[in-house]
Amino acid sequence: MNLNIKYPTSLQEIPLQSYQKWLAVSETTNDDEILAFKFVQIFTGLELKTISQMNYNDVNFLIEKISQVLTQQPKFTQRWKFGKIEFGFIPNLEERSWGEYIDIEANLDKFDTLHKAMAVLFRPITKTLKDTYEIELYRGDQSYEDVMKLLPLSIALGSSVFFWNLEN
Repeated sequence: MNLNIKYPTSLQEIPLQSYQKWLAVSETTNDDEILAFKFVQIFTGLELKTISQMNYNDVNFLIEKISQVLTQQPKFTQRWKFGKIEFGFIPNLEERSWGEYIDIEANLDKFDTLHKAMAVLFRPITKTLKDTYEIELYRGDQSYEDVMKLLPLSIALGSSVFFWNLEN
C-alpha cells in the first residue's frame, strides 16, 4: 500500500480538539490495539480501514513519531492569529475579573473543557501600542470556545503551564 501520510511534527500542528479527542478515547479503553488505531486516526486523519491495511512497521513508525511530538516542551505564546483575528493572552492576570477567575479555575485543569479556559485567557486584541495590547472585554459567553478548539496544542499547553506556574 502506497500512501502519502501527513502526520504532525510539532505541537504547533496539532489542534487542541485532536488532543482532547485522544484523551477522551484513552480514558475509555485499555485495549492497546484499539488505542493504537485511534491514536493514528486522530492525529493523521486516516480512516480506520486504511490504518488496518497499512504495514505494521509503518503504523509503529507513526505512533513513535507522533508520541515524540506529544512529549515536546511547549513554550508560552502570548499572541496567536486565527484567520484575520489576532488573539492575545490576558495582559494582566492580577486585574482579571471574578468571572474570568471562576471560568478559568473551573475549566483549566480538565482537558475536556480546556478550550473554555483558553477562550477566557485568549481574546481578540482590540488595541495595540508597541509591545502592549488590550483585549476584548470578558463577556462570560461562549463566543470563542469553538475557535479555541482549533488553538495549536503548543499554545494551549504552554499557556496552561504558564498559568499554573503563576498560580503556584
